[in-house]
Amino acid sequence: MTDPLRELVAVMDRLRSPGGCPWDAEQTHATLVQYLVEECYETVEAIEAGDCAALREELGDLLLQVVFHARIASEAEGFDIDDVAQSFIDKVTRRTPGVLSGEHSAQSRGSFPVSENAIKLIRLFLSNRLEHLPRITVEARELRELRQVSASFLQWIIR
Repeated sequence: MTDPLRELVAVMDRLRSPGGCPWDAEQTHATLVQYLVEECYETVEAIEAGDCAALREELGDLLLQVVFHARIASEAEGFDIDDVAQSFIDKVTRRTPGVLSGEHSAQSRGSFPVSENAIKLIRLFLSNRLEHLPRITVEARELRELRQVSASFLQWIIR
């Protein structure tokens, strides 16, 4: 197998399969939450330190978490890593249809009225999940942007 991402999925499959790693086999989404959060914070630390080698390693650890959770989901929830990737493709295509189709050129970040973080906060707020976010994600910048969003934009987001 020459595709490193497919090889990563195959390694996780071996770890979770009978005869694989007992620790990996007994994990659930819930038991892995602490590791997912830890890897996110370690990734942030690597970025803030400007340490490219550490960032590469931490991104790999985050990728492992994604593949691990997708494997667990394939066993219990009926979706797998390909479904996760397709969900991302669908979301990006939906959010940037003109850019991906070539109809519009990419705009600078400053030309967008609301950041992607603000959109996520709005969706979380509307679904009453804001209290579950780690405090680090709710920054004053996003809150200012959140206040600036019009009712019509909210309706567009939740459709």
